[in-house]
Amino acid sequence: MKSIYAVALVAVFGLVGCQHAPQATTQNKAINFAELTKPVETNFPTYPQDAPMAIVEFMPILVSQEKQLNLTPEQVKAITEFRKTAMPVRMALQNNLLALRANLRQAILDNTPTAEREALMEQINQTELAHMKARSRCADFVRETLSAEQFAQLVKLYQQKLQEK
Repeated sequence: MKSIYAVALVAVFGLVGCQHAPQATTQNKAINFAELTKPVETNFPTYPQDAPMAIVEFMPILVSQEKQLNLTPEQVKAITEFRKTAMPVRMALQNNLLALRANLRQAILDNTPTAEREALMEQINQTELAHMKARSRCADFVRETLSAEQFAQLVKLYQQKLQEK
């Protein structure tokens, strides 16, 4: 049986007081990041085009343009620490989305009962929402960590990167 393995997040977010631990809710429904990041089993092929698109993606630019952005050693340290906790969550969510989509695709092709397909759709919905919230928290962290001038420069670099795609 093929399995998409994600990083065990209990060790990362089980720490009391971790400032980057996900705390998100949707309309009267808490998002359980620990549950959504547990590896999802699939026996079906996954495809790169099923990967979620990043809403905002600052980290690659921060890492590659550290000198251009004039990041201080304190900022670099804070960003590095944030990445150590946030990246495993993001990767786990992305891997699970691939597996969930593969499972839903096969369920549709196999004419699985509607209720089972809709349950998979809900899992995909919740996992995608958690992924977007993680990206949003990342942008908030970066905004708080950089000066206003650095953040404006980062946004400009990010927008240029989007236009190149």
